[in-house]
Amino acid sequence: MYENIFELNNKFLEINRMGWIRSRRKGSTGIGYTFESLLGKNEDSLSLPDFKGIEIKTHRKNSFSYISLFNYNPIGDSSYELLRLFNNYSYLHPNDKNIRFLCANVFCNYVKDVGMNYKFSLKVDELEKKVFLLVYDRCGNLIEKNSYWSFETLKEKLFTKMRFLAYVEANCKVWNGCEYFKYDKITFYTLKDFDSFINLIKIGKIRVSFFISGAACGTDCINTHGASFSIKTENLNLLFDPISVTPLGLAT
Repeated sequence: MYENIFELNNKFLEINRMGWIRSRRKGSTGIGYTFESLLGKNEDSLSLPDFKGIEIKTHRKNSFSYISLFNYNPIGDSSYELLRLFNNYSYLHPNDKNIRFLCANVFCNYVKDVGMNYKFSLKVDELEKKVFLLVYDRCGNLIEKNSYWSFETLKEKLFTKMRFLAYVEANCKVWNGCEYFKYDKITFYTLKDFDSFINLIKIGKIRVSFFISGAACGTDCINTHGASFSIKTENLNLLFDPISVTPLGLAT
């Protein structure tokens, strides 16, 4: 793996020497899409790491936003639990009554409003080895505790996708209506352990996000990327240990 890290580091240095690079896609995803295009990587939605066992996360410099770790839909009473949650708890879009949404960033350490009528939170159950989604009414009464993520599958997803991480930072500027990136820094990490991941959910450092939309008239078709587990960039050192890459290509 260290050979792959050194190879990616060398490719990053080549991209760094290119200076300012015009974004190859408009919008917030342009920074990652452009970098991976320069690596010669085709876009995909696979649950595998981006580059020879290394997951790449690319962010604008001095941004302290969340980065996605992996997507994993909850299990529950329905064969398609996200659709059940959407049908039960979605709400009308404020500017388009033909669209319904279920959008929420859910934490373990406090209860989050979802629309006008519901609240969501997470609960880690060490005995059952599950992370539960708790749903409350607007008064704080528990409605259900049916949807969950199993420890076993969470561990599998985490170690498959995020065992090794390359965190790339870039300066950004807009010129003549186009965004440009200068990829300045790359930091390599290795995952600590699964217990650290679970503990960070408990203390609210890792969240679960839903962004689901569908027609207001009722349909079995929804638009979603699934439930996403994410962490703030400033907390990466709580989940990962940094790897130092030396000029000789060794990692420690």
